[in-house]
Amino acid sequence: MEILKKITFKRIETISIILFSISAILKGEITVFYMLYLFWWQAVIHVLVNSIKTLTLNKYATYRSELKEYFKGNFFLLFLYLFFIIIIYGLILNFNNNDLIILNFQVMFFKSWSFNLNLIVILISAVFFTKLDSDDVTSNIPVFSANNIILHISIILGALMQFFIVLRFESIFTEDNFWGSVLVISPFLILRALLDGFNDNPSQKVKDS
Repeated sequence: MEILKKITFKRIETISIILFSISAILKGEITVFYMLYLFWWQAVIHVLVNSIKTLTLNKYATYRSELKEYFKGNFFLLFLYLFFIIIIYGLILNFNNNDLIILNFQVMFFKSWSFNLNLIVILISAVFFTKLDSDDVTSNIPVFSANNIILHISIILGALMQFFIVLRFESIFTEDNFWGSVLVISPFLILRALLDGFNDNPSQKVKDS
């Protein structure tokens, strides 16, 4: 039962992201922007839920003095990430491919079913099944939180693969197929599984009182 509980509650977020993303890949409904925007929203939800839990639950009252800097530092960083994701991955890297740009805008305005389902699962998992990350709230360097690390590495990795692989082999990664997106997205899913969904370190969580 403990194994089932761990799989059901602690890893459901990562499993859902992988399954919904694979489904979107098979249907040609996914882009690099999709994954980065999803990871961005995951980080935003994580910060908001952590903040609300710190303010409303007595067992987390110890961390309230750190909350202002935690909230301010994270959202400044996330704003920079969002600007970069929309301009670079949403528009510039796809400026010759109208289909990809249309898909990106559908994702951005929540008109992608798989993206929306992913967000719902992330939100439910964060609210009901994820304990407060005390290390995140007390850290003065928000870039080193688990979700921000995933987002930061994904942005860099995505840019490198896009510039040095996809754009250099245009005969393979043409405008008529999504192989470029599939290539770049695959490491994101592996990275997510390694650094987030299957990272079960109880010492980083606040224990129930």
